[in-house]
Amino acid sequence: MDECMFSGEAADSAEHVIPKWLQRRFNLWDQDLVIPTGTSSPYRQVKIPVKEEHNAAFAAIEASIARDDFSMQERIPGTPYLILDVEVRKE
Repeated sequence: MDECMFSGEAADSAEHVIPKWLQRRFNLWDQDLVIPTGTSSPYRQVKIPVKEEHNAAFAAIEASIARDDFSMQERIPGTPYLILDVEVRKE
């Protein structure tokens, strides 16, 4: 069995590396993620093993981003990557 990326315990679930709603928002669902070795996979298939209870602990951060409590600041020079400015607020 795979280990949870957050805790190292036995995983009981798998989570998209880039959440589905974010993939749709930035039209990534059908695009490929290419890692430095040249290996590629569609973003929609890139998942990591997690333990559901630990994954849930990061829900507040993701919810903040989903509510648009972030802004796209700028591209990292020489790359297609964006720098995100994320502010997480307690409610």
